[in-house]
Amino acid sequence: MSIKHYDVVRAASPSDLAEKLTHKLKEGWQPYGGPVAITPYTLMQAVAIEGEPQVGPSSEPDWYYVIVLAGQSNAMAYGEGLPLPDSYDAPDPRIKQLARRSTVTPGGAACRYNDIIPADHCLHDVQDMSTLNHPRADLSKGQYGCVGQGLHIAKKLLPYIPNNAGILLVPCCRGGSAFTQGAEGTFSESTGASQDSARWGVGKPLYQDLISRTKAALQKNPKNVLLAVCWMQGEFDMSAATHAQQPALFTAMLTQGGRLTCKFRLSGALTNNQFGLGIYLYTDAPVPDGVAMTGTGNPFLMSYFTQTTDGRVNLMHHRKAGNTKLGEFGDYGNDWQTLELVFTAGSATVTPKLNGVAGPAFQVIKDSLTLGLNALTLTDVTKNAAYGVEIESLMLEINAPAA
Repeated sequence: MSIKHYDVVRAASPSDLAEKLTHKLKEGWQPYGGPVAITPYTLMQAVAIEGEPQVGPSSEPDWYYVIVLAGQSNAMAYGEGLPLPDSYDAPDPRIKQLARRSTVTPGGAACRYNDIIPADHCLHDVQDMSTLNHPRADLSKGQYGCVGQGLHIAKKLLPYIPNNAGILLVPCCRGGSAFTQGAEGTFSESTGASQDSARWGVGKPLYQDLISRTKAALQKNPKNVLLAVCWMQGEFDMSAATHAQQPALFTAMLTQGGRLTCKFRLSGALTNNQFGLGIYLYTDAPVPDGVAMTGTGNPFLMSYFTQTTDGRVNLMHHRKAGNTKLGEFGDYGNDWQTLELVFTAGSATVTPKLNGVAGPAFQVIKDSLTLGLNALTLTDVTKNAAYGVEIESLMLEINAPAA
């Protein structure tokens, strides 16, 4: 037998191993030696093949467990060893990743941002390691780039998930990143975090990249399930004088309070001082310990409306004691506008983002308004003439730390 490829089949029980081996036999593989119990819960069987495996359409998963990979160099393809894509680092048809680069591999098939593509030894992280090749690499054999462990984490989990399911990796790592130092970089919904992004934290481009790509992976199929976020942090925070701040910054990122995102547009002719969209939410529950909120009445988490003045569309904070202006969307028109309100956990602080541009943070207050008790309320605010409002999407995300 002239062996060309080796592989390993892992299973959680003898019956599971038999089923998986049957599948491999149909592809042309043969057992190589006998099964080995590597843990009380894991059986492993080596297999080998002389030619190329006959992988059919049935190998494609029906749905995916989503695993997000994040952190710095420890979490991504910084391994300097020679890739072994024909054996140890061989891709698996049930393990995919979300694309970031314009080709699946250097010079390979074209792909677009957030496409589902095969996962290999050099994943599509924020930092591109695909052009840094081992001195003895044979690029004709796919031995490009550096080596990471994401593919192998997924391979370890395959024996424990249903046979019709796969694993979809979401690579979001950046070597040399930290919480207390490093360039923030930029973020775009169409391309993710820029490669120079090197700062983690609430609202930072790397965090936005992680959140948006995780959502994209889950939206690929309503059956997809978020299995885990695999975070591996390196040493760059320890080299900064402000290293003691890292634990609190990390915790704040995990327990971020939440975010409301609304994409809307107004219709009708420009009329100065006319109202448009109103968003309200208040609760009669007590304010949590440690959260300072001024004013009297009930805690108003949201009391915002749009209003035009001097031809501009403004975001206003509705307050019984007098409304305040929070920011501008720009000149009035019938184009789509995006409003984001980012709530910081453990405080009354909110940061508005109007069409992607962050404005000054402000404090939510207690007030005696009467709209929106324990329910998110959308309204035109007034009985008088108001702009027509069309809403394309509305998303309210609430992140609560475990009890």
